[in-house]
Amino acid sequence: MWNCYRCGSRGIADFRWLVDGSEAVQATAAPPAEKIDLGPPEGFVPVKECGRSIMMRWAPEYFERRGVIDAARAVGAGGCHRGKYGGRVVVPFLETAGGPWLGFSARIVEARPGAPKYLYPRGMDRRRALWGVAWLPQDDEPLWIVEGVFDALPLFPRALATLGKAVTTEQMDRLVELGRPLVPCLDGDAWEDCRALATLLRMRGARVPGWAHLPPGSDPGTLGPRVAEHLVRDDA
Repeated sequence: MWNCYRCGSRGIADFRWLVDGSEAVQATAAPPAEKIDLGPPEGFVPVKECGRSIMMRWAPEYFERRGVIDAARAVGAGGCHRGKYGGRVVVPFLETAGGPWLGFSARIVEARPGAPKYLYPRGMDRRRALWGVAWLPQDDEPLWIVEGVFDALPLFPRALATLGKAVTTEQMDRLVELGRPLVPCLDGDAWEDCRALATLLRMRGARVPGWAHLPPGSDPGTLGPRVAEHLVRDDA
């Protein structure tokens, strides 16, 4: 077996002729491996350009209804009008503002039977993903650690999303390496996980001034800045 790590081609080289004296068989090449594209998906239109088309006004209207239109513009979010992600709003993952896309979160706008609420591109490294690192202000104010992108947008730019309450080791390491005060703020029904996350971050050396104990059924995406009213300052 042979594989070219530069172009992605691969195949099988037959060297049996060296042993049995038969005619040499030319190496057969398999088609190049499919290239993984984490950039803007098919049919993507940024929010700032959606107003030019009546067919795309639903995208900025969705962000406006959620009260995050300014944040959506700042992070380069938009909507898709066709393809696999058609009918979804899309928020990119970047490491630096203006840098290349490392993936995205595509949220459905109108629920459909059997359609998942969120979609992510194949090949996106969600184990390391921390949405929001590209736009963090350069100060020492606390950062909210939330579950999803739409929990982070109302708290932009002082929130980081881990794409779920189960924070990976890679994400934990990245959070600690930031050297910033961190305040876990998971959904109200996951308050025990939120307190546990605060404890784990402290054990790893992070500065954790507290954690948010949100009311049952609530989440940072609906409460926005009011999450600060539910801050718990303890050693748990």
